[in-house]
Order: sequence, then structure tokens, then C-alpha cells
Amino acid sequence: MSKSLDEAIRMCDGNKIALPEISDTWRLIDKYNINYTASNGKIYIDIDEAKSKGAKEDYIKRLSKMSRMYGKGDF
Repeated sequence: MSKSLDEAIRMCDGNKIALPEISDTWRLIDKYNINYTASNGKIYIDIDEAKSKGAKEDYIKRLSKMSRMYGKGDF
């Protein structure tokens, strides 16, 4: 139960979005120097912060739909 509660709190904190832990996510974080939280194979970032640093919202949303089972996820 505490995992679910922690995740719910994290998602309510600002405008957070969950991204899969794949190479494209790490490149996005490195390129735009975005703060993140990692938990249970997912990376949580603030989408407003990412957009303010120049990341494209549609790219972030497409990335959020990727899964670890697809591997690298480059597109």
C-alpha cells in the first residue's frame, strides 16, 4: 500500500509525468538538465520544468507511452 501511496503523492506534486527508464529518457534528462525522481522502473519529471528548458511536450508525451519491453525506444 505504501508504494501506491508514494506514487500517488509524487504524481500529485506539480505537473509530474512518468517516463520509462530507457535510454531516450536519460538523454532527455541530460540534454535539458531536468530534475527527476526514479522509482519502480519509472522516471518522474515535472513537465512544466522540462518545457521551460526547451523540451518539446509532444516528445515527452510520446516517450511516456513507451515501455521498457520495447528496449531502447529510440525514435
